[in-house]
Amino acid sequence: NIVKIALWAKYHSSKYHVSVGLFLMADEYMKMHRKLADTRLYSNFDYVLRNYFFSQHNFDPIPLRALGNMTCGDPKDRNREPWKTMMKLPVPSNATSTYGPRWGLHWIFLMPHDIHVMLQRPVTSAWPIQQRSQNCTFRGSRKTGNGARVRLQTATQQEKYKNLNCSVILDKEFAENPMGKFYYINTLLGDTKVAFNPRGDHPECHRLPEILKMGTVPAMLEDEYMQYTFRPIPGIKGPTWDVVLDQMQYYLTENEARLAALAQDANLWISDLETCMTSDMGVILEGVHHDYQK
Repeated sequence: NIVKIALWAKYHSSKYHVSVGLFLMADEYMKMHRKLADTRLYSNFDYVLRNYFFSQHNFDPIPLRALGNMTCGDPKDRNREPWKTMMKLPVPSNATSTYGPRWGLHWIFLMPHDIHVMLQRPVTSAWPIQQRSQNCTFRGSRKTGNGARVRLQTATQQEKYKNLNCSVILDKEFAENPMGKFYYINTLLGDTKVAFNPRGDHPECHRLPEILKMGTVPAMLEDEYMQYTFRPIPGIKGPTWDVVLDQMQYYLTENEARLAALAQDANLWISDLETCMTSDMGVILEGVHHDYQK
């Protein structure tokens, strides 16, 4: 219960003079049921980290930042609207126009669902696009009501899709099969040029970082959260699946060199993001520590 946690944080911080941060992971469920945590409670913490991007109006007047943008974001974005991605931290203690954690409210880009050795390889070890045997693939759950599978049907039912020679594999649960995660990560994601990344119950999905880490090019619809990362997410993107399929056709049949460059950038992007988020977290923790040493 976030209310009890917030009260505990305020009590312990004042009594023992210690810092308290909050990491929220379960917000996808809360979003589905429109149960956003009361952001006024965030003021009881020194910093708040949360998965799943939400539009700024859900947090007004607390500025929402993307973890990683503070140390790696483009300086030109310091005053970018509607979201000032590199707003100076900490928030002044005498600020009257805002409230919230002194060291910020930060959105954390989703990482892979499971930690797997195949997803921890060096950037340079990804299998070259030109040597991969599959044009494109999608791996998901065949459960009734599965959001990603249902949304991908918009693409797979089009005539353009049939010409791409893609494979769609549905398991009882996401990425579960007798051959295990190794097969899903190495044999499917690692041997395909393009992987579909349809949204599920939320626009963000653990599938995307898995695709990027394997040096595979994601094919996906544009979404608001993609505007706020430290640099644009590499991939084949468009406002509709019709547009995305046209681009896939172009890259796969007419410009494989550009597709290979996109794949390398995808692998490098997710590696850089992890480094940038770690750097930002270092700035936050060092600042909080300094506050409590005064």
